[in-house]
Amino acid sequence: MANSPATPAPPSPEDAALPSEGIRTAVSFLVFVHLFALLIGILSNEVPSQLEQALAGLPVLRQYRQALGMDLPYTYYFTRGNDPGGELDIDYTITATVNRPDGEKEVVELPAAGTWPRQRFHRYQMLATRLATFASEGAPEPANLEMLARAIAGGILRREEAQSLDLLCRGQLTPPAMEEFRPELQGRPGTRDAYDAHVFLAGDRVELLKKEPARDTAPPPKN
Repeated sequence: MANSPATPAPPSPEDAALPSEGIRTAVSFLVFVHLFALLIGILSNEVPSQLEQALAGLPVLRQYRQALGMDLPYTYYFTRGNDPGGELDIDYTITATVNRPDGEKEVVELPAAGTWPRQRFHRYQMLATRLATFASEGAPEPANLEMLARAIAGGILRREEAQSLDLLCRGQLTPPAMEEFRPELQGRPGTRDAYDAHVFLAGDRVELLKKEPARDTAPPPKN
């Protein structure tokens, strides 16, 4: 008499509750991609290599890092440095006085007080801080200043459909910064002008005429 084939045992309740092998493989792959995105976000944050820049710029990976907020530098939100008078201890803003063809002037501020969402506000503030950093005396690459100033002013000119503007990067001094830049301002608000230039369009090219460094300003003391 021939033996009948053995009937497989039914799966236990514990095995039946587990997801299928395909689902487990897909979840493991997504976890790997997430961890890889975090690693690239950390490595490419400040001074990335060419390989790290290329990986960070991959289409899907770049959008995923932006969604996680990992495309921002570590100094994002960090505007109170421990070194008295350091650049990170000043809240910088960019003011562009746009010269209209009819003679009228319009002031554009970055960031504007009502900018929303707040992430956009802090992005503009970080842009102003970077401009002030490039304008400092100890900046390692002076060419970065002109490149960034041209990009900012050119974008405003084309958006406002104007031919020239006056670009001013100014910082609000905090108490530690006052000790370094304006010790006589103790107890009074003061500002520091980091960059001041006249910008105009010459065809498709953005030209800069840098003004002489302005002295730090403050309201006159009340009698």
